[in-house]
Amino acid sequence: MSLPDYFIERNQLEERLLHNNDNLVIVDLSSAEQYEKVHKPDAHSIRYSDILKSR
Repeated sequence: MSLPDYFIERNQLEERLLHNNDNLVIVDLSSAEQYEKVHKPDAHSIRYSDILKSR
């Protein structure tokens, strides 16, 4: 399945992080509890339900 350009796979994320891509914004949709346990540095935690509400 092909993903839109604004979604990337894990290996693509790792590659972009290695090259310090300033245009990269990481959005973490995991639960608040999971986010607190482990997340990528500089990731932004957003609840998926909040995204749906903004539509």
